[in-house]
Amino acid sequence: MNRDRQKDNRRDFIDIYNSYLENEQLVKYREQEIKEVEQHVKSTLRYQLGDLFVTSFKRPSLKTILFPISLSTLLWSYYKKPKREINLRLRTAAGSYLDTANNGNGKQSITFISTDLGDWMTDLAEIEALSKKYNVQLIFYCYHFQTLLSIHSKVKQLGVDVVFIYGTSFPQLFQSILDSLCKIRGNVVITNQRDIISVCFCFLANYHFGKHVYFHNVDPLVASRQATVHLQVTNQNLKEPSSHAWEPIVSTFLANYIKEGLNVPIDQVKEENLTNTLSETSHEFAEFFSEFYEAYREDQSDEMDH
Repeated sequence: MNRDRQKDNRRDFIDIYNSYLENEQLVKYREQEIKEVEQHVKSTLRYQLGDLFVTSFKRPSLKTILFPISLSTLLWSYYKKPKREINLRLRTAAGSYLDTANNGNGKQSITFISTDLGDWMTDLAEIEALSKKYNVQLIFYCYHFQTLLSIHSKVKQLGVDVVFIYGTSFPQLFQSILDSLCKIRGNVVITNQRDIISVCFCFLANYHFGKHVYFHNVDPLVASRQATVHLQVTNQNLKEPSSHAWEPIVSTFLANYIKEGLNVPIDQVKEENLTNTLSETSHEFAEFFSEFYEAYREDQSDEMDH
């Protein structure tokens, strides 16, 4: 009972915390949007004419005498300079505001995938380095409550957007992964980890959205392995994402991906190729994952029949 209660508390906390982060981000974007609208209004001819009249005739002064000159200068400069457009953001169904390309600050956006099934401390160090050059979004699968609190304090200092996902086992993990794919904001998806969640997320992000995928610090031995490992493993062995039964499967797909020559760091990829390079390995993984899902559905149907 206590264990189930702890799981429920962790799930509730993550839901509340993600809502807080979304609201905080929404407020931040709304404030920026209001500032842009104010700047746009102040740049209009109507506003500037009104401001000139008020300042010139509020009290008789030198400004009143110079009003004709000021008016001529204003009209000349207004029609000569290029018109400024408001940078409107697109509102998604999730309620967040996204810039169309790079969050408005000229930086490329990347999504970093991590879990506390692996060395997430190394991931934070990598994210800190990336955040100096890119807009970084962290999607983190959390299986331990203490990890969530540690990561929160760190990413707040870095100014990194973070989405926490409640860590589960299969078959619940199928829906969790698909839901989190809809939260991707970067053109590039990066991971340091080799667990099935991180690898699955990356391949499906490429398969469904054409995102460029980079597996950082891949063991060179992985690329030399034969990509003919048999994937017929009992579902029970694969229920837990931390199971060692996933290792040969993950290694197989990583080896195939590396042999395609697509595992390239973001700074070595042409911008036009960031969202339109589809991997054959991603297609193969999507087929495998679909078969894995169907196998689980068949098992559940058999259990119901018995």
